[in-house]
Amino acid sequence: MNISQLKKLSLFQDLTDEELSIVSKIVVTEKFPKDHVLFRKGDTGEKLFVILDGAVRISLTLKDSKEEALAILETSEHFGEMALIDDIPRSTDAIIHEDAELLIISKDDFKSILLFHKDIAYKLFWVLLRTISRRLRNSIDQTEALIHISMIF
Repeated sequence: MNISQLKKLSLFQDLTDEELSIVSKIVVTEKFPKDHVLFRKGDTGEKLFVILDGAVRISLTLKDSKEEALAILETSEHFGEMALIDDIPRSTDAIIHEDAELLIISKDDFKSILLFHKDIAYKLFWVLLRTISRRLRNSIDQTEALIHISMIF
């Protein structure tokens, strides 16, 4: 993947060309068909994903085997970052919603960035932290709405 392509992705928005050159050496891209399961809740997380094209559905499978979509992520959005930060199994399912091309960073490659390129790691962590914070706020808003609805009935 070249530097100009990486510059377009929000995860790498704060990196210099030199830093992007380093990142370009550790990322891989892969194409997936619609309905392909990237991971299930409970799986070990070993990768972070960035959507280059297409869409990915983040969901939970309910007790009656029905799927409840939590979010549809699209081009430039990233997911799976929690797997790079902790060693806790995946908390949701990720399913290809539309044929997609994804950029992938493995946990081992991310750790090498942390060890050998602290400036890059610092910038990436800020982007990841802002993303996690935004998603947490959205979850709180959704939970609050559900509580209000449940109080009506």
